[in-house]
Amino acid sequence: MNYLTFDIDWASDAILQETVSLLKKYNAKATFFATHLSPFIKELEKDSDFEIGLHPNFNNLLNGCDKDNKNYQQVVDELKAIYPDALGVRSHSLTQSSSILEAFISAGLKYDVNLFLPYHDQIKPHKAWNDLVRIIYNWEDDVHWIYKKSFDDLDINLGNELNIFDFHPVHIYLNTDCAQSYEKSRDHHRDPSQLHTCRNRTNPGAKDALVYLLEQVPFTETLFDICKRINTE
Repeated sequence: MNYLTFDIDWASDAILQETVSLLKKYNAKATFFATHLSPFIKELEKDSDFEIGLHPNFNNLLNGCDKDNKNYQQVVDELKAIYPDALGVRSHSLTQSSSILEAFISAGLKYDVNLFLPYHDQIKPHKAWNDLVRIIYNWEDDVHWIYKKSFDDLDINLGNELNIFDFHPVHIYLNTDCAQSYEKSRDHHRDPSQLHTCRNRTNPGAKDALVYLLEQVPFTETLFDICKRINTE
């Protein structure tokens, strides 16, 4: 089966709305990993087609620049307080450790998606020692251009037993095709009216890739459905 996931990465609600509208057009289910309080995402929690998970950012702790002197458990707990029904998590930058995995369990989370094997044909979820279900994913939009691959070829067999795709709404909005075009847009990320002018309209990009997927295969489950099956095996 194929699954869609999105890391919202502090995107504005206007940017998020465009991604969700596209998913609704194709009746696709998806999991969103949230970084912050978003009125749009809070409203989306009520829609059974979408699952809201957590996307905690531990980078300030690692860089020694966290002004509030938080620890990793506090980072998780504060985000869980915003989205108390969240059951899944993927860390920003995929930051993880055995202690952080325990923090996920302490916060009442059931699964994480911090293991990434780009373009792998055989990925399989498993349980960690603490009963956290660990779900591997195998495609990500920004990593695709880091590998200098064109978005006219996702380099994934859609017939694999399991594929999990990770997109970012800002890249859908921009139809990002490469790092250079994305970097040029950074100054306008809080102003969708200006960000609109930075859209890629010439080369295959992330939005084109998402539309291709939506037209090729159905997306009928969220990641928690995988978690539920693993817990009943």
